[in-house]
Amino acid sequence: MRYLLVGILSLFGVSLSAEAFLPLIEKPLRAEVNQAKHLKGISFTIKSKGDIIFMPNLGVIHRLDSPIKQTTVYGKDGLRFFDQHQQLQPNRATDNKIDQTVSEMLLALLNGNTDQLAKWFTTEASAKDGIRHITFFPKTLLIKKALAYIKVEQDTRLRRIEIKTAQGDLTVLVLNNYQMLSEKEIQLICSQYFASRPCSSAL
Repeated sequence: MRYLLVGILSLFGVSLSAEAFLPLIEKPLRAEVNQAKHLKGISFTIKSKGDIIFMPNLGVIHRLDSPIKQTTVYGKDGLRFFDQHQQLQPNRATDNKIDQTVSEMLLALLNGNTDQLAKWFTTEASAKDGIRHITFFPKTLLIKKALAYIKVEQDTRLRRIEIKTAQGDLTVLVLNNYQMLSEKEIQLICSQYFASRPCSSAL
């Protein structure tokens, strides 16, 4: 179930209500991420830095650069893991139902499939000073076993994510410095992480 938490870190701030729905990300984007984990039973905060890459029609890449380098890729083929040398770790591959649901959730968010999202979440939304606040509550028993809620803050982009697990762990991510990817970067990322998919689908 820990993979569910990692995956949800990459969620867009998408509400199921029309008034809170953001324009879709139609081109590949990268955002810097500062992450803080508060684990139940541990008094100190675990901090890390990295980035999240959104690849429409392909998936989401969550990369941590410090203190430990690791990459998780969520795509149509499920989850894949890469070590600090960007080598695929096939022994960590997983095909359980929760992890498959995570990949489906991310792709639904990336592609704006609100009908599919409505099967998994109910939402509460409010806005103040140009910032939208949305809380996602899981509806399905499968997701409730791992997740209590997701809270997001957004303006024109997703800015903050707070995730509370069913076990009581809390993770907060702050996203900044969104940048469009160059065609060269897109080609490199496609060849590295989505070799089985046509790169043109992300352009």
